[in-house]
Amino acid sequence: MKKILLSGLIIFTGVILISCGDQKETESTTTKDNADEQKITTEDIQVPDDVKKVASQLGEDKIPTEDLKVTQDNYYIDGEKTNVNLVKLLNSESTSSINAILNSDNKAAKEYKFNGSNSGTLMLLLAAVNSKLDTQVSKEIVNANDTNESVEKELSSDTSNVLFKYDPASDDHSMHATITLK
Repeated sequence: MKKILLSGLIIFTGVILISCGDQKETESTTTKDNADEQKITTEDIQVPDDVKKVASQLGEDKIPTEDLKVTQDNYYIDGEKTNVNLVKLLNSESTSSINAILNSDNKAAKEYKFNGSNSGTLMLLLAAVNSKLDTQVSKEIVNANDTNESVEKELSSDTSNVLFKYDPASDDHSMHATITLK
């Protein structure tokens, strides 16, 4: 009788352990599937040709066009935190950063965001997007350096609008520019 009771207890414990193991495996699979779904949303989005063209003209710190990828991130647009698809255009060792924010159908960039201290990289970006504002932005940088005062300007051309902020007294990432394409 004790053998039967002991055998039943061992079998019962084994069944419980196996069923608990199956439940954990199912949870893990579900979590993995959700993570794969999130990956698929950005991996399926191709980097637009206009973004590749701009990236190819950014100098030494650019990410090679074959290595560009679309990622999701949060940006403040018009004061609201918004989930956007973007392409990072400069490698992480650069003192500047440039992100191309894609339009709603992910077929082209709607704006480029620059942060950094290298005015040459900003000029390359302005020339690459054909904003025709590079000379005006250059003048603002020179004037701000001469007066050592910060500057915030909105500049406009037939192809783009540029919101430019510059603080010559700042050590790191003193220039910020948002280039919105028309």
